[in-house]
Amino acid sequence: MAFSASTRHLLRRHFSTSTTTTTTTTTSTIPESTIAIVRHLARKGEASRINSILSPLVTASPPPSDTTLASILFLYSSSGMLTEALDAFSKHPSPSTAALNALLAPLNRHSRDLSRQIPSLFTSLPASKSIEPDRSTYGILIKSLCLSGGGAEKALPVLKEMEEKNILPDVVVYTTIIDSFYKQGMPQRAEEVWKEMCAKGIVPDLTAYNVKAMYKSKHGKPEDLVELISEIEAANLKPDVITYNYLINSYCAHGKFDEAMAVFKGLEEKGCVPNYGTCKYFISFLCKKGKIDDAREVFDEGLKRGTVPDLNTVKLLVKGLMKDDKKRAAKRVVTGLKHKFPKEFVGNWKQLQKLVGLSEGEESDTD
Repeated sequence: MAFSASTRHLLRRHFSTSTTTTTTTTTSTIPESTIAIVRHLARKGEASRINSILSPLVTASPPPSDTTLASILFLYSSSGMLTEALDAFSKHPSPSTAALNALLAPLNRHSRDLSRQIPSLFTSLPASKSIEPDRSTYGILIKSLCLSGGGAEKALPVLKEMEEKNILPDVVVYTTIIDSFYKQGMPQRAEEVWKEMCAKGIVPDLTAYNVKAMYKSKHGKPEDLVELISEIEAANLKPDVITYNYLINSYCAHGKFDEAMAVFKGLEEKGCVPNYGTCKYFISFLCKKGKIDDAREVFDEGLKRGTVPDLNTVKLLVKGLMKDDKKRAAKRVVTGLKHKFPKEFVGNWKQLQKLVGLSEGEESDTD
C-alpha cells in the first residue's frame, strides 16, 4: 500500500509522544530521501527491496536509537509488512512505548485485516518487552475496535480500563467512539457518549463537532447544520471548510442550490478556501441537476487555487457543457487544467481533449 501525501506529517506525529506517561519529542533520523524511496517501493509492492533497505538498520551495532527504531517500524507497518515490523520490534533490547505506537498506528490505516490484529498485539507486545501502553496506544486500540465488527460498543470497556490505570481519555479518543456510533447509524448512543465526554470536563474540539456535522449532513436538514455552526461559534471555535462542505452538501441534498452557492461564495469571507471535497461533491451535485454554469464557476474558483476534483467529476462538467452547446467553455476547462497542471495532465486525463475535440498541442478558442 502506498503512503499518503502526508507521510512526513505522520512520521513526525507518530515518532513524537506527549502523554501522561511519556514525554518525548523526536523526529525521524532516517533521511527523507530514504523514506521517499521506501514510499515508492511500497506503491509498487516491492517488499523485498524495502526489507533490503530497512533490515540492516535493525541489525546495526549498536542497536538503532528509539527514534530510528520508530521510523523503521512505521515504515514497515505502513508498507503492510507486519511480520518484518514485529521482527524488528522483538530484536530491539528496549523498545519504547513510542516505538510500539509507531508499529501499531499505521495498521488502522492500511487494511481491515491488519487493523483486526491490533487487539492481540496490544496485549502481547507490551508484555514481551515490559513496556506500558500510554494514551496514544489505547487510542490506537479503540480505533481498531471501532473499525471491527461490533464497533464502538467494544471500545467502551477500554475507556474504563484507561481510567482504572489513571490514563485519562482525551477528546481524540472520545471522538473516535462518537464517530463510530454515528457511522453505525446509532446517533442516540453517539449523543450519550458526547454528554459523558462533556460531563468529564473534556471540551469538544472542531474535529468532534465536524463528526456531528457529517452525520447531520447525511441524515438531517440544512437547518440542523446552521444551528450546529452557531453552536460551534458559541464555543469560541471557528468552523472550517470541512464544516461548510457538510452544509453545502446538505443544501444540495435538499435541492437548495442557491443557498449552497451562497455558502460557497462566502467561504473566503469566512477565512476558508475550497478544498478537493468542496469541488468534487458540489460540482457533481450541480452537474447532475443541470446547473452547469454554477458548476463551472465552482470549478474555476478551485482551479485558481490549484484545487480540482477527480477525473470523473471533471468529465461530468465537460460533458454537461458540451450538451448545453458550450463547446468553447468546455475547451477552456480542459486547457485550463493542462496549463495549471502540465505534469499531471497525462494518461486518462488526456481523454478530456478527445471529449472537447482538441488535438494534441491545440489550444482552445477565446471569447
